[in-house]
Amino acid sequence: MALRCSLLTALLLVTAAARPAQAIQVGPDPPFGPLTDADYQHLEEFSKRKGFDLGAEWTRVYRGDKEIDEAALGRVFRFSLVFTTFNKDARAYAQLVVNSFLNIGEVLGVPYYTKVLDRQPPPVQQRIRDFFFYPGAAMPEQEREEAQAEVHKMYPTLIPAGFQFARGDSLFTLRYDRPAFYIAMTQDAGTKDVRLLIVNVSPEPQSFVDSFAPPGPPFLLRCQFGKRGPDGSVSALSDEIGLHLPKDRTPIQPLPLSLLAPGEKCEAVVTRAVLLPRIRHALDVARSNQGYNCVRFLLSVPLDDHEGRFAGGKSAFFDLAPYGEIDTTKDTKGTK
Repeated sequence: MALRCSLLTALLLVTAAARPAQAIQVGPDPPFGPLTDADYQHLEEFSKRKGFDLGAEWTRVYRGDKEIDEAALGRVFRFSLVFTTFNKDARAYAQLVVNSFLNIGEVLGVPYYTKVLDRQPPPVQQRIRDFFFYPGAAMPEQEREEAQAEVHKMYPTLIPAGFQFARGDSLFTLRYDRPAFYIAMTQDAGTKDVRLLIVNVSPEPQSFVDSFAPPGPPFLLRCQFGKRGPDGSVSALSDEIGLHLPKDRTPIQPLPLSLLAPGEKCEAVVTRAVLLPRIRHALDVARSNQGYNCVRFLLSVPLDDHEGRFAGGKSAFFDLAPYGEIDTTKDTKGTK
């Protein structure tokens, strides 16, 4: 999977050495959605199809501990205009840009970083700043204005006075509402299958990308390992790890949008047999000797066709022992 000058390599180069996986394994409700190494590899392949080697350019940007190739950073900024929808490629790119700000800003200062941005054409400046302010776009108008004022106070050159999110930028739209879905994951006490549930708890019909519908794959789930102590508390948490297998790294057909009426629910079951090899593989990825004895599952469901909003949920911690043997070959079942 490793590629020369890959985006994954570039991302790891600019992440704190103590927890490199944090750059890839984002939390259950990240601003740009859950992203994995496969997503960054797909972005790199996408950029090459567009005639731009984004991985190589990132490598040029970070050419020393305190040395940045400003021309390369400018070219990376200008590549932002190639995106026409806020899909996974755009979100992976946005995450890389945010990481570059955090790392370059810490070493050389925020004014240094924004100086390079301010030399770009106005549409590029708008696009990059829209990426930075995107997490605030889902807030109600008053909260969004307060958040913008706070960010401007902290980073006046990044979000300058008079900045307007999505001004003249068709990639983004303002959102004034918060999603009102409830997501739950429970374990069948007998079979140890994991049951997934999403309910529209709002008074209005709402749509979501139906990852529950067949052939929605179980690797849309993530897991996190822990060590449960005698008092029931869980510590020594691992990073969140996607339940991928090597054979899963092939394109899947786009999933449909489904509409749930108020109070309507959608359910699915991921069988223990399907989870067993995936949990084993995730343990190999974790590469830890923490003595994990429990696991929980996490799911983020896209709420629109651009995958720009997510509803997230997580299960309780379940004993890890029941996932130690394969005894069937059942598949995932979905119901609505």
